[in-house]
This record gives sequence, structure tokens and C-alpha cells, in this order.
Amino acid sequence: TNEVSIANCGLPYYCSGVIAEREQILVSNAKKFKDNFNIEVSLNTEVTEINRSEKYVVTNNNEKIYEVPSQTFADITDISGKYGVSILSDSKSGWDKPADNLLRMTCIHTPKESFRWECSQHLMDFGLNRFSYGIYPHTGDCKNGSVQYAAEFNQPLAVFETDSHNGNIENDFSFASVSDNSVILRTVKLAEKSDRIIVRFNETQGKSKSVVRLRIGNGIESAEEVNGIEETICDAKIENGELVFDIGANGLKTFSLSLMPFNSYNEYSSTPIELPFNAKVITENGKGSETTTADGISIPMEIIPDNISSGGAVFPVNKKGNNAVFSENKARVLPDGSRRLHLLCLCTKQSKLKVVFDGIYAERNVPCSRDRIGAWDLYALGETGFINKENVAFESTHLHNTEGDMTDEQAYLYRFTFEIPETAVSFIILQSPDVYVLSAVADCEAHRFTPACELYDSLEKRECDFKPTAKQKHKASPLIAEKIVYKKMAPETSWYNYGEKEARGRQLTDVFCEKRADFISKFTKK
Repeated sequence: TNEVSIANCGLPYYCSGVIAEREQILVSNAKKFKDNFNIEVSLNTEVTEINRSEKYVVTNNNEKIYEVPSQTFADITDISGKYGVSILSDSKSGWDKPADNLLRMTCIHTPKESFRWECSQHLMDFGLNRFSYGIYPHTGDCKNGSVQYAAEFNQPLAVFETDSHNGNIENDFSFASVSDNSVILRTVKLAEKSDRIIVRFNETQGKSKSVVRLRIGNGIESAEEVNGIEETICDAKIENGELVFDIGANGLKTFSLSLMPFNSYNEYSSTPIELPFNAKVITENGKGSETTTADGISIPMEIIPDNISSGGAVFPVNKKGNNAVFSENKARVLPDGSRRLHLLCLCTKQSKLKVVFDGIYAERNVPCSRDRIGAWDLYALGETGFINKENVAFESTHLHNTEGDMTDEQAYLYRFTFEIPETAVSFIILQSPDVYVLSAVADCEAHRFTPACELYDSLEKRECDFKPTAKQKHKASPLIAEKIVYKKMAPETSWYNYGEKEARGRQLTDVFCEKRADFISKFTKK
């Protein structure tokens, strides 16, 4: 940006349309500083040194050499404005342009210093980096399709396959369509406080557009223009089941929609199976000690819903008394016509979920519910990255234990699906150490839809082959003075109590930072 500052508190009002003009939230710019205070302001400048005594700064760039952020693409266009090229990126966001015909994308973005040894920021992007970029040459400037192609590059079409069967919709069907390709549908979501659908648009050519049309689903019944927090601004125009609106240059518009119902559609249904609950894994506030899990950890009742939907299955959640099955080993009758059994599980350790369908054995590897579902390579810790591809049905954003709330601690409930043999009429959940089943449902759906392509990245845990240099290791280790200080600090304030390796992977609190600084200051003075 070329503005010196903006009123951040005004951004929601500008995005919601309450403040119509962008200029109204600009606090100042370089010209105003010069005119009002006779102060020269340098923009887009990296300052590498401040000399306070002589009152000057040293910079490391000029008007052509500096790094700027850009999320999905960056562009250079010929000075004539007749042609240019955009580089599309799925994850790298640092760019610079040292010459008019040269655009550079930063692939590894790592500070020179560690900041603190626990953070090891000097090794931040080391390890496996997997990313994609694309090249889009164009006539004119970057407003000639770059935004649209960058969106398509980052959100490619996903392909699914199924068996041949009759459906209830026409041969040709579009989920949604917008009449102007330069107006992008950025968001489709359920409203926060109703069953209406929220859609948000962005104009990308820098030109005002009139009579833009949106068609979605089977048509639109009613529409309201809303602001960023979904408060109604005014009624919106509907013609022949389509939303019709105008949008300003680079503008945002948000609408709340009520859609027309479909005359006929395939409704997926699942049948709950009654379970003899004998364990408690969900607890009320202040009653974490009532849990019967092996590790004494439970899911907070205040955040878990009455029903959890995952993969078409709707799991009812019991919140009274015991609410999970642990090591039952008893046969349960399957609903007539059942084709798949879905189980909602919590696991206190990595284990196996074992099920028998009338003598036919099946099992699934079950990850620990408190383990992360993925990680990057952590070069300083000597740990390699991974992606857990099991089906997450619910994420608990904090937990309970015997002492109360465990903030900043997560756990995941997983959905496991078993194909039911044609002749099976019952099933047994075998004794599975550390596995708790919260809910079981069966479905009779004859047709399955499965991805025919990868929907997201895959990464298996692998052996660590990192070879940091001696200098890198030194920056990732505490000083001798720090080691002595850590041992002198009380256990509750000392991350050294966890050991050096684990301490690097933990976020230090502001309280500890202050105490450490105080301890080190006193120690070094002595």
C-alpha cells in the first residue's frame, strides 16, 4: 500500500458497505505528512539500521527492490500495458521485482537468527517443502483473468466416481453460476443464526458492474443484502429465481438467500443403533473427575452438539450419565438392509478398532485422539511431517481433566466406516484397548460416491534425515547460563522441566518470558 496508515477499526464497516468509499478510512499518506508537518515519508522501504544519535536510517532497497506479500498470484505487465504474465501460487506469498522484466517468488522464508533457542526460527522453513506454481501469460494487464485463474489454480475441480444408477435431477445441472466472470463468488455458507444461505462476491477488474446475475440450486426464493456480520441492509432484487445486483469497482457484496426447494432429491438417511454405554468420556464443567477414560481426559459437554454429522452419517450424542462403550464384546442386531456401519470413536492411545460381522472380522487403525492430524517437518526437533487421513468428525477445542479446563488442548473424534457383508445381520465391537465408541449408525444407501483424485495432500511419517550444521545446532540450544537458570527456576515456571527437545516445540507464555528475563538479568549481574 502507498498509504502511511489506515483506520483498522473502520475496515469491517468498509467491507460491510456502511462506509462506502475506501478513502474514508485512510488516516494519512505521504503527501499529507509533507504538507502538514514537513516530514518526508519513504514508502515500501526496508530499514536495516537506525542511527539515533545522527538521526538517519539505512535502507536495503529502492523503489524496485523490496519484498511484498501476495496470496495467490503476482503479476508484471509491460510498460506499454499490452501484455504481461502472472505467476500463480498455492502457498508461497513473498515476491519482489528487481527489474521491470523480472519477478521473483520466495520459496524458503527463514529468518537469519533463532529469536530464542526454543523457537529456532532460523530453521523455520527447513525440511520438506511441497508447493505448486503456475504461469499465466495474458494480453492487457492483470485484470484480464489473473484473479479467476489464480482462484481456479488454488481450488481445482474435484472428480468423484459412482456406479451407474438413475438419479432425480436433469442430465445437466449447475450448482451455481454468475453472469460476469470478473465477479467472483467468494463464499457460500450457512448463516450464523438461521437456515438461510450466505453468499459473498468480489469484483476483480476494478470496474463497476451492473445487472450481475447469480443462479444457484433450483432457484432463489428471496434475498437480502447484508453486511459482514450478516445484519440486513435492504431487500435484494430477484428475477426468475436469480439474484440481480450491481457492484462497485473492487467492491464486496454479501447477500442472505432463501433457496427454492427441489421437487425430488435423494435424501441420505442413517439409523442409530442403541449401545449399552459403560464409560464416560463427556463431562460437564467442573466435573472432569467423573470421566472414566484411561488418561483422565474428557470432552467438554458445553461444546459438543447433540448430533454430529460426518460423511452422511448423523451420530446422536448421549449427554446423560455414561456416554460411550468400552470393551463390550456383545452382539448387536443391524437394522434391516444395512450396507455400512459407521462408528464415532475417541481413542486415548494409538490402537486398533476391531469389529466382527457374523464371524467376518474387520479392523481399522485408530490414531490417538489427542495427536495432531498433521505437521510440517520440524527441523530443530528432528521430527518429520505427516498428514493423518482418517475422517475427523468433530474437533474439541479444549478439554476437561480432574482439575478443570485444559485450554489450548485439542482432541478429535473420528468416524470409521465398515462395509457390511451381504449376509450379516449382527456385529460385535471387540475389546479394543483405549478405544471408546460414542455412537453407532447404519445406512442402507446403495450407491457410493468416492473421490477419483486426491482431495488434499498426502504425507507419510518418514525417517529423519536432517543434518543441521554445528552453527545451526548451537542457535537451537540454550546457553550455559540459561541451563543453569532453568534448573534454579520453580518447576511450574521452567520449561526446562520438559527437556530441551520438547521445550523448543512449546509456545512460551509472556509470564515465563518475563520471569526468564528477570532470572537471566540477575544471574549475569552476579
